[in-house]
Amino acid sequence: MPAHNIPTTIITITMMMIMIMMRIIALGEIDNVEVFQQTIAALASQFGILRAKGRVAVAGKALPYVVQAVGRRVDGYFARDRDIVAGRLVVIGMAGLDVSGIAARLGGTLIDEDASSQS
Repeated sequence: MPAHNIPTTIITITMMMIMIMMRIIALGEIDNVEVFQQTIAALASQFGILRAKGRVAVAGKALPYVVQAVGRRVDGYFARDRDIVAGRLVVIGMAGLDVSGIAARLGGTLIDEDASSQS
């Protein structure tokens, strides 16, 4: 890449980062992974979720369910361990994403911190 294009690239990347938001939703135990996946897919269409990822507790299961979504495509599997906290879903979307509305539809609560500040 020619050196004269570097500032333009940095500005473009910075602008994209400003327009994207990540928030964390605290979720309780879910009853059915298939219904949960269908709900995430529907919410992606309705609210414009670009990506979602997290671990949720499932009724009657010892291990948490790991869910990953890119747009309406949602995949998941049961984790191999219990080391990581379950009950958190990170949602990513454009600035202005109605995360409170998404949390309400999932029966969860919005955690105040921006997910990008989590370590």
